[in-house]
Amino acid sequence: MKLKEVRSSLYNAVVGYSFWCVACDSPHAFYTHDGYTNNKSWKLISTDPVTVQPSIKLTAPYKNETENYCCHLFLLNGKIRYLTDCTHYLAGKEIDMIDFPIPNFE
Repeated sequence: MKLKEVRSSLYNAVVGYSFWCVACDSPHAFYTHDGYTNNKSWKLISTDPVTVQPSIKLTAPYKNETENYCCHLFLLNGKIRYLTDCTHYLAGKEIDMIDFPIPNFE
């Protein structure tokens, strides 16, 4: 399974989806329900193959560093296209999305 539903008990509905990021070796989520977060929402164009608009960008501070970690990507036609501003080893590369490697990961 390439996408997992993110559900909200407040809305009693699916508010987004998560997928496994190979570069970060962890799940990332995007939200499709307007108003669920203060941030923008994304549009799930297709589930097979997975296509989402616009790009997804996650940043976090490095430990004891002044720079931020960045994972910026597009999900297009079942592939993850990592943009060149990523700070990980897959920056500028495109790979196939994979199934969640951890069963029942929440």
